[in-house]
Amino acid sequence: MNIISPIVAHAETQGDKVAIIIGDKRITYETLVRRAGCIAANLAQRGVKPGDVVAIRCDLADFVCITLGIAWAGATSISFAGLDPDELEDMTRFAGVSFIVTYEKNKLDPLPQWMPAAATLRELQTEGAPDIPVADCADDATWRIGFSSGTTGHRKVIRFGHASSHAKSDLLSRVPKIRGDITLIYLGFALTFAVVYWMRELARGTTVALMDSRQDALDAIAKSQADLIVSSPANAVELVRLIRRTGRRVPPCVKTVMVGGAPISQAHRKLVREYVCPNLWSNYGATEIGLVALVGPELMATQPASAGRVMPWVELEVIGDDGKPLPPLAEGVLRYRSPMLASGYILPPDASDADRHAFDDGWFLSSDRGFVTEGKLLFLAGRESDVINLGGHKVDSAVIESVVEDFPGVLECAAIGVPAISKGAVQVAIFYVSEELLDSDELVKHCAAHLDRWHAPSVYMRVPKLPRNEGGKVMRAGLIAQMRKLAQQKVET
Repeated sequence: MNIISPIVAHAETQGDKVAIIIGDKRITYETLVRRAGCIAANLAQRGVKPGDVVAIRCDLADFVCITLGIAWAGATSISFAGLDPDELEDMTRFAGVSFIVTYEKNKLDPLPQWMPAAATLRELQTEGAPDIPVADCADDATWRIGFSSGTTGHRKVIRFGHASSHAKSDLLSRVPKIRGDITLIYLGFALTFAVVYWMRELARGTTVALMDSRQDALDAIAKSQADLIVSSPANAVELVRLIRRTGRRVPPCVKTVMVGGAPISQAHRKLVREYVCPNLWSNYGATEIGLVALVGPELMATQPASAGRVMPWVELEVIGDDGKPLPPLAEGVLRYRSPMLASGYILPPDASDADRHAFDDGWFLSSDRGFVTEGKLLFLAGRESDVINLGGHKVDSAVIESVVEDFPGVLECAAIGVPAISKGAVQVAIFYVSEELLDSDELVKHCAAHLDRWHAPSVYMRVPKLPRNEGGKVMRAGLIAQMRKLAQQKVET
């Protein structure tokens, strides 16, 4: 088995079809596969073997070809995009990288002692190395190493096998609601969420458009004529802002928008449906397990608080503090089993027990809390790591955020526990986004009327936007650090 085998097959049956669109550039299936095969041959000639880990530092135009070429050779790819020199050294050793593909201008020559062998893009794209067949890999062989979102303070390193990734592409392709003929991936190209969807489109034999970071989103849609946009909620909202700021419209080719990687507030759902496309779908899942539940226009109208209906291939259990499954409607920690399940983490020696046992018995134990109805509707209740401890009283941040987002004018918010000025105390702070100034007294009254005294926020801060990582998830650690700094300044003054 090899994750790229369907793509190679498409090159033989529809070689002239466009596989990749980047701005004005068009790459056919025949060209894509030829380049990937050339890269694989050059890697093999330089000693890269099946099972080796190859790091990539390149731009969008080359990333897809190199990723496919590494898999062709039976090796494992990992993206080092955006890592600084110290992170590069640490991750090279931690992930067991033995080879690095890099820009010529970034190639370090002579190489530092810690750096493994390296080659430039130009070297790997040179014809002449003996052709090699697509590697036949074991189902559980790792073809890619990715990262979790890092919202808890550190990014987990995750292994993805050929079989589970093939299942991911196959099962996602069976969901007609989020399927297009030309799909624009409006995400960072090296994000696991982005890789999942451009791999899905290539495995289907359709066309995928990728956005350069300098490219205007509306121009990218128009040039690609995409009918499906896959985006993070944050990018979808940025698209709304672009439309409202410029007065331009989304090209009529767009028929569906699918957002994922982070929750999207009901206010932002409304804006995206009004300005971008009414056929909006939001997926809930995790990097480790893939798509778990899907919510579309109908459920947004009838069950707006729901994270969606659980996908038919997903086994989902809600478990209590004793680790035993709970009945429908009972709230607890969510765990999942699916053909899409990742192979597991690459863990440091000081890894927590939770991370060490996250994949026990073929299940993935998440840190998300929620409950499931008998009709398989999933309702989320925040994350274990987001629970705020107020002197022994456990406060669910998701409950607070739901109430605040119900206040007219609030687009989205985040609730965190922060130090009060009095030593040792913790209070609830709300960071909220709104287009207009809100009546703060009325917002406080609204929260007091709908929350008990333990949940009611003590601090309200209006911000232009919430800090998010590249995948669109709120970085609460940054908000907590910001509030601690403000509290310390007040104490000092």
